[in-house]
Amino acid sequence: VCFSEYNCEPILLTDEDDFTFISLKNPVLTFEFSVTMDTLSYSGITLQSTVLPNIVYHTENDTGSIKTVDIVIESILASKDILTVVFPSTLQSSYNDGFDGNGDGIAGDALNFTLYTETLADYNDDGQIDIYDLDKFTSSWYAKDYDNELGPISGTAPHFIPTFDSTYNIEDMSALLLMWNWGNGFASPEM
Repeated sequence: VCFSEYNCEPILLTDEDDFTFISLKNPVLTFEFSVTMDTLSYSGITLQSTVLPNIVYHTENDTGSIKTVDIVIESILASKDILTVVFPSTLQSSYNDGFDGNGDGIAGDALNFTLYTETLADYNDDGQIDIYDLDKFTSSWYAKDYDNELGPISGTAPHFIPTFDSTYNIEDMSALLLMWNWGNGFASPEM
C-alpha cells in the first residue's frame, strides 16, 4: 500500500534546475525521490563524464530518510565537464514499485540527469574569465583563502583537471593565465 501524495511509482523530485555548477572540490550530489526507496536498488545508479574515462563515486543515503540518495564523487573532476547521472529503470521503492523515470505514471523508465561542473577560474559562474575573476583570484591570494586556489592543473583548457594543494604559487597563476587565454580566445597550450 502506498500512502503518498504522489503515485506509488517513485519519481525523482530533484530537478536539473536545482543544481548550479558542480564544485570541483568535495562534490556531493543529493537527489530526492517521491517515496521511500529500496536502497539496495541504488547500486544501479551510474555517473558518467564527457571528459574523464572513469569517475570513482559511491552512493550514500541518510539513515533518517530513505527518500534521498547522495552520490559522493571521490575522483578529481575536470573543469567545464558535463556529467550524466543515470537512474536506471531497476530502481524501486521500499514497496517494490518500479521507478518512473519519465514521470508518466507508468513504471519501467530510466532517467538521464545532466549536470555541469564549474569552470576553473570563473569565480562568479558567468561564463567568462574576466576582471572580476582576476580581482577575486588576487584578493584570495593575499588573504590566503585557499578555497579559491586553482592549481596545479593538467590537461587542456577549458577541461583542466586541478589537483588542489592548499597553497598559492606559480601553478595557480599559470592556471589563471591559461583559463584567461582560453576564455578570451587566445591559444592555450596543453599542461
